Amino acid sequence: MAGNKGERNGNSVFSKEQILSIRRMAKEVNGYGQRVYSAGDIARQYQAFGLAVSAETIARIIRRNTWGWIPDEDEEDALVKTKMVAPLSPEMKMKIEASQARVLQLVEEGKKRDMEEGLDRLLKGGQERELP
Repeated sequence: MAGNKGERNGNSVFSKEQILSIRRMAKEVNGYGQRVYSAGDIARQYQAFGLAVSAETIARIIRRNTWGWIPDEDEEDALVKTKMVAPLSPEMKMKIEASQARVLQLVEEGKKRDMEEGLDRLLKGGQERELP
């Protein structure tokens, strides 16, 4: 049906909670002020769950080109204070935090696996070369 946005759209891949998790991960910075997770990092983690999403899809969510009507958590807190929307239940917050923790864990595992595979390729490539 035309006009169905977000989770109501039958083609939707993400839930509101996942959108908030993606934006939260995208905002995360290290001690040097650098972003910890790129759109590609986040996309790879969702791909690990079997979702066919690209880095560009994640970047559009982060830039709010898609799912722009979903307020970020800090915006949502402001709306709750003005009584425009109901706050998330403690159970839902726990589910979101658990989901985010799992995605973060998978990102780290993916980075480690990518490094190990790269090192293996490097070592194998070095063994196959003939010395002059």
